[in-house]
Amino acid sequence: MSFDSLPIEMMLAIFEWLNLNELYEISVVNHHWYRVAGILIARRCWFVVSSVQQKNLETLMVSERHHRSILIQQLNSAGWEQIEPVLSICSGRLAVRQMMVCRTMADSLKQLFQKFGSWLADLEELHVSFDHRFLRNDGWSGWSHTICLPKVQQLYWSENHLRRGNRTISIDAPVLKRLVVNDSFGSKLNLILMRSDKMETLECTLYRKNFGDMFQQALNNLTCLILRIYNTIQDVGFLRSLGNLTWLNLALEYDKELLPLLFNQTIEIICKYKTLEGLQIHMMENEGALCSVSLAQLGQSLPNLVQLELNNICLKVSSRPTNIFQNLALLKLTEVVLRNEQPLYLNYPNLEIISLSLLLLPSIVLQDGRTPQKLFVNLDAFRIEESIVLYLLPFLNRSPKVRDVTLYKTDQHDNLPSNFGLPQPMPLAVDRLHLINLELTVYCIQKLAESETLRHLILTRCVVRIRYEIWESVMPLHRLKTLQLRSVQLDDSGRMEFPFTCRSKVPIIGRKGSTTGYVFNTAIPDDFTDTLAFGVEDIRIRPTGWKKHYTVSPV
Repeated sequence: MSFDSLPIEMMLAIFEWLNLNELYEISVVNHHWYRVAGILIARRCWFVVSSVQQKNLETLMVSERHHRSILIQQLNSAGWEQIEPVLSICSGRLAVRQMMVCRTMADSLKQLFQKFGSWLADLEELHVSFDHRFLRNDGWSGWSHTICLPKVQQLYWSENHLRRGNRTISIDAPVLKRLVVNDSFGSKLNLILMRSDKMETLECTLYRKNFGDMFQQALNNLTCLILRIYNTIQDVGFLRSLGNLTWLNLALEYDKELLPLLFNQTIEIICKYKTLEGLQIHMMENEGALCSVSLAQLGQSLPNLVQLELNNICLKVSSRPTNIFQNLALLKLTEVVLRNEQPLYLNYPNLEIISLSLLLLPSIVLQDGRTPQKLFVNLDAFRIEESIVLYLLPFLNRSPKVRDVTLYKTDQHDNLPSNFGLPQPMPLAVDRLHLINLELTVYCIQKLAESETLRHLILTRCVVRIRYEIWESVMPLHRLKTLQLRSVQLDDSGRMEFPFTCRSKVPIIGRKGSTTGYVFNTAIPDDFTDTLAFGVEDIRIRPTGWKKHYTVSPV
């Protein structure tokens, strides 16, 4: 029995494992494979609907493609007459499961679902982005409309410049599981979720909307909440009915007069989420360290916590080690102030990753037990040489088991010569060092690579100063096992050879950038794929599956 004689359903199940490029490759094997691969390609590719296709209606009517995903571009009142005939043909030929409506107006979205509501009743995923910047006249202000989405499980809702009129759209989606809402500062659109009892994941960025006004039912099944509120809130009661959360990311801005009171209420509510495994709290305003939280309080109230991230908060610490956070695997502290400048004792048996601001390093005391496998340090405004000499080396001397270190800045480089020099020989007792968004001299790299224990050096989006240095030949770094370069540049844009190699004398040749000099990249082995990505601003374990596999990823 040959493979081609299999039923088409079985071939579809087998080819479903292939990515889009592989599907295109196998589609040229024979006519039968072309037909099977074409079905899967149509399912994954978006069919674009725009006013241009009005000229190709006859071709569209005889097309054999059965797309399941449709992208509607610029659905506005001016283009509705051109797009409606195309949608009429699609509604009779295509069984749509995914739809994306880009740069639409609220009135046009209402027309779409009034005209084609029965056709769109089988949608499983809907993306909508509003844009009223081109709205000249507003004659429909003040209306309300209900959109029925009986099978939609994922809804992505984005607003931009909805300054005209005051409209209300109610969404009736009884099986909705994931909702992402991005509000706009000028929005006057009211969004109401009529049924939300099945929702599991909710991500909201709100400027004008009130969180509690959006939902008519309790969020009883919600397990993941990512909430960023940029309008000043005066009540946090909307957080009280979320007791089943396992992942919570809060970025809030409180009324200044109520700041300490509301923050304390927020912490009290969070401490009742007994199932919580991941917690991130970011304070947008905390002048004078008015908002403070006790690690002991969090540790005793949240025994299942695996990841904890605190930003712009005053931290209450115990004067002696406490037995808390038995399951904590990642601890991240950014712009954190320690009350009374007491040392912070970390005696957490399962801690694997710790991320800190540079100035916190002198206050960290790692207790006996399992030492974090990875240390991430944000250098802030410090240069790498003084960061290593004044902060990192003393910390590593107190914590000799830390063997994997990443030093990074969020988006800037050093642009002035450093007054600090690295000691010779370099006593940097780590196995692996990753440098991100830093400006380095060739002598700094040379001294780092001469550290006795260092075996893996990775540079990501770094700039190496060599233009004014006496550095003619390429130097092999014999102690290193691997030297990884990721989007690295030299300040000498005309030089195409990197000044260092790993052991061998074969030079690393850069590729000419489109607007800059040569860019240097090397192959990245599999065991380095868990590091910070380009343009890193943050690190975190992914919200799902962190118990089994830890992945460090950008924001």
